[in-house]
Amino acid sequence: MQCPAAIRVSITLIALALVAGCDSAEERAQKHFDNGIKLMEAGDLDRALVEFRNVFVLDPNNIEARMVYARAARDAGNVPESYSAFLRVVETQPDNHEARLELARLAIDSQAWDEAERHGGALIDAGATLEGVETVKLALAFKAAATENQAATMRDLTRQAENLFAKQPEDTILQKFLIEGLARDGQTERAMEVLEVALDQNPGDRSLYFVRARLLNLLGDDSALEQHLRETIARFPEDDETKALL
Repeated sequence: MQCPAAIRVSITLIALALVAGCDSAEERAQKHFDNGIKLMEAGDLDRALVEFRNVFVLDPNNIEARMVYARAARDAGNVPESYSAFLRVVETQPDNHEARLELARLAIDSQAWDEAERHGGALIDAGATLEGVETVKLALAFKAAATENQAATMRDLTRQAENLFAKQPEDTILQKFLIEGLARDGQTERAMEVLEVALDQNPGDRSLYFVRARLLNLLGDDSALEQHLRETIARFPEDDETKALL
């Protein structure tokens, strides 16, 4: 028994539609990636992160998506997730200097010095020339000098950091250890100037407010210190540690 021509045509069209609708895993991963980028550009980081996770389900070794996801997680304040994603990249590509640099910076900012040495040391040994590597190198050297209480070495590293800061004033890691070096060297007023640059750039970084309190204390300005603590509490009302200082 033969099917009528109309039925055969309908079956063919249905089959073609089904084939057309069967995107490959790679194509579906790309759609999720594109959606994630659009959501990031729209400022919707939470939904963007979900889209990138969908990419990894379909394409676990998508390095581009891993890097974008890791930076988005970092910008959203999810440091553990960001660190894990960058780590996944260097496990797949040990010579990925961009991911190594991000890992070193996250580790320094979290005071995880063993990890900072591991990834920063790998960059230094490889002769990486990315912007930011010199900051990592100086920060690691400063930490070592501080641990050994080598005042002259710290002073020299602070001078180098000051020169680099003139070229890269937006580098948050550089800002913080330059402030520390200046404060240790008795240059408290200059440290305060660098701190103001850091606060203008990152007003939501709570650690900078503790640094400001410390510098005001070093300057002996009790009135300014009290006002600063009250302003910090107003900005971060859940901060019991600052409240205890008043």
